[in-house]
Amino acid sequence: MSKIRHIILFLRSLNDPYQLAIFKSINQSVKNLNLLVWAVQSERIDHTFSFDKHSACKFLKFFEADGVLFLSSAMFLDGNMTTERLKKCINNLPCISVGYNYTGIPSILIRNRISMTQIVEHLIKDHGYKSFLFIGGEKFHNDNRVRETVFRRTIERYAETSPGIHAEYAHCNWSEHQTFAFMKEYLSRHPDKAPDAIVAANDNMAIGVLKFLRSAQEPAWQNVAVTGYDDIPQAALEIPALTTVSQPLQKLVAAAVSELRSLMEGEEVPIRTHIDTEVRIRSSCGCSSETNGGKHELVYKNEYAPNYQFRFKSDYYWNIVSSFSQELTDIDTMPALCASLTGFLNMLEVPVFYLFSFSSQDELPWYERGTAQLIYSRIPGKEVHTNCFGEQTDLREFFHRDFSSTVRSIFQLRAGQKEIGFILYDIDPELQPYICSAFTFIENVLRRINDLESEKQHSALLEKEVRLRSKDLVAVHEKLKQEAERRLAVEAEVLRISELERLRFSIDLHDDICQRLAGISLYCKSLVKMNKLPEDALPDLAALVDETLTRTRAYAHDFFPLELDAVDLKEALSLLCESSGSQMGLHCDFEWQIRESVEFLPAQKLNIYRIFQEALHNVSKHAKARKAVLRVSEDSACTRFELIDDGIGVKQSQENALKTKKKSAGLGLRSMEYRAHQIGAEYSIKPAEPCGTIVSIVLPRTLLLEKMYT
Repeated sequence: MSKIRHIILFLRSLNDPYQLAIFKSINQSVKNLNLLVWAVQSERIDHTFSFDKHSACKFLKFFEADGVLFLSSAMFLDGNMTTERLKKCINNLPCISVGYNYTGIPSILIRNRISMTQIVEHLIKDHGYKSFLFIGGEKFHNDNRVRETVFRRTIERYAETSPGIHAEYAHCNWSEHQTFAFMKEYLSRHPDKAPDAIVAANDNMAIGVLKFLRSAQEPAWQNVAVTGYDDIPQAALEIPALTTVSQPLQKLVAAAVSELRSLMEGEEVPIRTHIDTEVRIRSSCGCSSETNGGKHELVYKNEYAPNYQFRFKSDYYWNIVSSFSQELTDIDTMPALCASLTGFLNMLEVPVFYLFSFSSQDELPWYERGTAQLIYSRIPGKEVHTNCFGEQTDLREFFHRDFSSTVRSIFQLRAGQKEIGFILYDIDPELQPYICSAFTFIENVLRRINDLESEKQHSALLEKEVRLRSKDLVAVHEKLKQEAERRLAVEAEVLRISELERLRFSIDLHDDICQRLAGISLYCKSLVKMNKLPEDALPDLAALVDETLTRTRAYAHDFFPLELDAVDLKEALSLLCESSGSQMGLHCDFEWQIRESVEFLPAQKLNIYRIFQEALHNVSKHAKARKAVLRVSEDSACTRFELIDDGIGVKQSQENALKTKKKSAGLGLRSMEYRAHQIGAEYSIKPAEPCGTIVSIVLPRTLLLEKMYT
């Protein structure tokens, strides 16, 4: 048994009569030829197609196709599809173009010119029509250009000898409903001026014109002749039967299949094969007989019986589609969609049906992953539908299953330009238009479900984010609460320190200045009692007053150092060290080892000065130190201030302070630490080696303004 070869047939949609007729002919032509046909609908291949390495004809790699048939007249809307682009699109597989000529690609072509000329001549010569309306498809579509050009030239040729002959031109999109809408608008502009004949570029548009004319009430439009092109099955069943051009589709398709088989076998085929057409004269042009093979046969009264039967079946199936579409209106879950699908497919007696969805959450597109989510499956004797997005199905493995039919239909589902899934199905070819129409409603439902699913996932993420943010807000709130409590504590500490500062100032005044003044007072009183002054009394009294005045000035200076407003920190600290000898009896050296360009903010200057003023005060009063050094140095990260003394140490100093001044014990140390924190500096106090204490302030360099550096 010879190998089965896989062929892909690319077309737009099987709800179009012409494309459906091609599909039916394909079904007939591939029987007993060991050919398996994949009919792929809705693939976007036109002048807007993006030819990146992943997007061209995505199903090719899953089918492992041997050859490609393009229904070019339906797939390509204009002539901008070059041969190179087309070959790249199908990975240079053997291919046949049906309906359009491509240089370098074997093409099966219809002879349009002779038949279109014959129809126009029939309308002019046999009926004597003079005014015409030509309704074409898309203006730059190849078939339309050929048919319109032939029509225009024929009219112009006859107008040379008959000046009354003229034509108007309009364009639609090959569809019945748009042509009907166009005719309604055209009649509103010309209610009393109907053309003698309307020539449509295909049968779909001609049928749209016939339906419009049957509904028109204006007398001038009652006897307008109509012709079409293609001779689709419905053309002969219309009322009146449509005069048209018959394309021998079976012969056309047979030639395409035969030449593609030869290409796949490595044989040469003609670059162009032409198939002749034949004019079918029926009653829509005004004739009462049909010409068939050059012979005229009378039209019998019962010629419309098949039409009534066709319309009855058509109405029945359209009612099924209509009911299905109404059911889908309110559906927003997969289980509900699957339930409605089951009923719809039962009514149409569909044996095989698979619905796949492409997940929008995956990073890679479906054709790169090679997987899709199977939502619904139906084969004879078995029906499975998944009520949620199920497991991923390997598409290469799926497309190599053993299906019963030799022609398998695929419809791609889209939401705008976005691909959201596809349907693989098998159905009686006569029912293709109805199920293809229903696919539009399935697209809308699947898009709605996907949007809802995405919205749910988005809501879940938002909810999670809200919970995390709420947790963070609770933590921040707790930190703010702690910070508020800390600030209250700091404010309370500041108030307490201020009170203690005043207390200490009061104690110093009481224990020092007041005691001295009391001594001066007692000394003066004792001199009064003596009734005479000793020779040394006045010098001693003056010395006591001078010393008391010096102490008072020192306290005033310590309370607020006025020189900070006039001098920089270096000079202020140097003066502080010098005054420690005269005021405190402590020899303190000063070392300044930082760059001259470094400057300090006013708050930094004041607090650093206060810290070391307090530190020197503590050293002189409690440490019993003889010498000290105040050293200022810097590195790349910080500026460091250190006061090092040779006293008894911080622990012993605190114990002595507790014994002598219990109420103010530890006040200086807390004040120093508070001031350091106020300017963002690190404060520490630790023992020095071999004795004494080190008071250290480390100020990060980043806290100094940039303008302070030159």
